[in-house]
Amino acid sequence: MEAPERAALRSVLTICPFCSCGCGLQLHGESSIQGVSPSLSHPVAGGRLCARGWAAHEATIWGPRVRTPLVRRKGVLEPAGWPEALAAAANSLRLLRDCGRHMGVLGSGRAMNEENFLAAALARSGLATGNVDAGLRSTWDALVEGLGRRDCTPDLTRTLDRLEASDTIVVIEGDLATTHPRIALSILHAVASGARLVTIGWAPTHLSQLAALHLPLQPWAPLAGIVSLQGALAAAWGGAAGRHAPRPSAAPPAEAAVTAASLARWRGESRLSAFIIGAFDRDPTLLRSAAAAVHALAGDLVHMGRPEPLILPLPIRANTRGSFELGVVPDLLPGQRPLADEEARARLRRLWGGEPCWTRGKQAEEFIGAVDGLVVLGDDIPAFHSSPADARRALEKTECLVVIDSFLTPTARHAHVVLPMAAFGEASGTFTNAAGRVQRVRAWGPPPAGVRPGWEILRGLLGALGSSYAPASLEQILEHIRAAVPAYGALDPAAIDQVGGSLLPASGDRGSTHPVAALGDTARAGTRNASHPVLRREGAFDWGDDPLVTGSPTLRRSPASRRRLNPRGLVAMSPQDATALGVRQGWLVRLKSSHGEAETAVQLQPGLEPGVLFVPYAFRDELAGVLGGSGVAEVEVART
Repeated sequence: MEAPERAALRSVLTICPFCSCGCGLQLHGESSIQGVSPSLSHPVAGGRLCARGWAAHEATIWGPRVRTPLVRRKGVLEPAGWPEALAAAANSLRLLRDCGRHMGVLGSGRAMNEENFLAAALARSGLATGNVDAGLRSTWDALVEGLGRRDCTPDLTRTLDRLEASDTIVVIEGDLATTHPRIALSILHAVASGARLVTIGWAPTHLSQLAALHLPLQPWAPLAGIVSLQGALAAAWGGAAGRHAPRPSAAPPAEAAVTAASLARWRGESRLSAFIIGAFDRDPTLLRSAAAAVHALAGDLVHMGRPEPLILPLPIRANTRGSFELGVVPDLLPGQRPLADEEARARLRRLWGGEPCWTRGKQAEEFIGAVDGLVVLGDDIPAFHSSPADARRALEKTECLVVIDSFLTPTARHAHVVLPMAAFGEASGTFTNAAGRVQRVRAWGPPPAGVRPGWEILRGLLGALGSSYAPASLEQILEHIRAAVPAYGALDPAAIDQVGGSLLPASGDRGSTHPVAALGDTARAGTRNASHPVLRREGAFDWGDDPLVTGSPTLRRSPASRRRLNPRGLVAMSPQDATALGVRQGWLVRLKSSHGEAETAVQLQPGLEPGVLFVPYAFRDELAGVLGGSGVAEVEVART
């Protein structure tokens, strides 16, 4: 008996859907997607992929896919046809809109530029609201606001070669090796070539183990380490540090002395410097202030006669920057234009038709729970929200929740209507990475029957809501983006299709719209009682909660095991504190603050400062009652 003829192996170049590095990869398969490999010629990937990249295809194949529209009937989500589901969503949204109720649209850094542009149109043109935002977008916004600009110019972010050529690198991070592995790899190359690495963060990380100097962010005075660096730079290199930002309060003398001594040894050898800023916290004021401090340090270096340093703020998700630039933001129009910009308004009137809403809206965590009608595009709200329990309660209260997603996420399980969207490898479009590189995302094959590309779903919703905006194709949406956003209009469309895509031109500084707190301001964290340990929430996002991770058999193993082993949560503690308390790894301790108390497991973390306890972001919900709303609290710790 003859063996059946095998389908020919087919490969398609696309972009990794995870972090904002924008690595190129090849999707391979015969009759379906079967695996990935790195693009050897891609300028970012360079023939490499991280663990997430190697498993990028798995959620599409094995995740909890939504393969048909779902409509809630008598409290239960049930399958429905597309006409019924679209009508149910549009009718409910239209009724709320026409009654003057509060509406909102949540885009996503997981969604493509074309989908996010339509999400902005859906909010401002279809639902007449300024409540449009993307999950985790505000962390990127805060960083670039603190730098005094709304974009990163290509001369600072054109290639990773500039980072690898630097001889002094300062990284403000949560854990860069986890959040942005490709950037961390370039830093490792630089260190291997002799670069001095300075890390600043809440706790020791993979990179800090290789650093020449590590400056901890203090829970009760978060910017003390950066202040120390700024003052020490002036002392060691001979300059008036801080002339580009408010003068900070004095850093701890011992810490400043150590920092100054280290910098003094490097003075004659340091020529090129780089500053990498990750979203190390969810507090936008803290992020803006940290970025402002980096801006001041960079200005001081230039004043001292050094070359202008590389400054690279890092958004978290693959297309966070694109969602921001395409108008999924409550206080700007597409192209980062002010809401009152008449030229930008005129462009959008021509494209979207009618008179869109020009009102400033609320940010995501403010309008989730405050709106009556909500459309969520490709995101899971509890996965990024600072309080997942609050997010779930807010979703339960929402009168009409419409979710457009590939997976049956916790958000989708609360929805009134779920519209199934094509997953990674099934849809085409573009992403914009952290450096402003616009790249083509390609489909390996069509989505399953009953599943539609996200842009088609959004177009259908717009039409059902009475909007005249009805783009005929994906390419037409890209043309509309080019017409609405001058920076995208300057791109060569053919270059976007090439390996590595095309870099956005500099669009100039728009200036900050938020006041930047003084660098020495410790009022947010309060004054520390030295006799009590301090508990702080650590980080801004946990990849273990991302739908592309939870749907991947390979990637979900580690975070799922961690949760199973620690059902009451987890707190990181120094070995010195553990010895004094008489506890070991995995033992339970009782934490008590003015907000509440809880029992949780201990994770020993060498290098952590005694008296400081950290709650990993993945366990923020379990310890929310102890932390309170600020994410930091003095606690009493007792062995159970």
